[in-house]
Amino acid sequence: MVMLSFALDVSGDESRPVYTVAGFGSGEKDWKSFSELWTARLGREGINYFRAAEAAHFRGQFKLFHDRPDREMWRQQLFADLMGILRRNVYRQFGCSIINSALNNMSEQLAEEFSLSALSLAGRTTEKHIRQWIIAEWTPTTPVVIVFEAGDQGIGKLQKRLAEDGSFPATFRPKKDTLRNDGTMEYGYVPLQAADWLAYELSIAIKQIEAGQIQEIAQLRWPMQEFFHIHGNPGVYATDNIQELETSLGTVKKINEWEKATGLDQLRAKRRAGLG
Repeated sequence: MVMLSFALDVSGDESRPVYTVAGFGSGEKDWKSFSELWTARLGREGINYFRAAEAAHFRGQFKLFHDRPDREMWRQQLFADLMGILRRNVYRQFGCSIINSALNNMSEQLAEEFSLSALSLAGRTTEKHIRQWIIAEWTPTTPVVIVFEAGDQGIGKLQKRLAEDGSFPATFRPKKDTLRNDGTMEYGYVPLQAADWLAYELSIAIKQIEAGQIQEIAQLRWPMQEFFHIHGNPGVYATDNIQELETSLGTVKKINEWEKATGLDQLRAKRRAGLG
């Protein structure tokens, strides 16, 4: 039986206009092939890992190439090779972007009660889309692993939201080799580097669309145009969507309060535990 693994990463934070969780799903065999080819292609340039923001601005691992006279052509070729490796080895893309100004207008009480943050909302929504795809095209018993990058702010709320909703549990790993405090090495999960790329480009695209700068696909940046060739339709929570969510959560809150007042919540808990 094929084990499906989903690598999801974050772009942005709650202080920026757009916050995105995005990534790809594939089988373990194909992820292994991807990781080997991706790492080897970067290694030919002396690059240890890929981070989209560094590649876009020739920082970090890409700083050495900043002064090359042909740097744009060089980067274009590298991107084309990496995109080819990615498209050959992943099955589907997933993602959810949050317009932070809309989320910030939500009731603080509701957000706290339902453990909502940009990460928990975008991450939980992306997990829902993953689950729907598995039900539609695989089987309910298909083994699934969802990997987020370790260290993102708000992981606690995400874990709580996933647990309370009966979602697939998440694991958290670094995207590059990382030295632990005890001196041992935790090896990076290379698929997270591809997820980083998609999340980065989605955030830019959503920001441009919101600003009225994009009217057609041909106006998007080259990587985003290429991502359209991969199955999947990442979504976005804009103002109207957040308002609808707030209304729905308000209704759920009232039902929860009524169940608690009538003791129905305790009865449900007993039945779930097999005691009633």
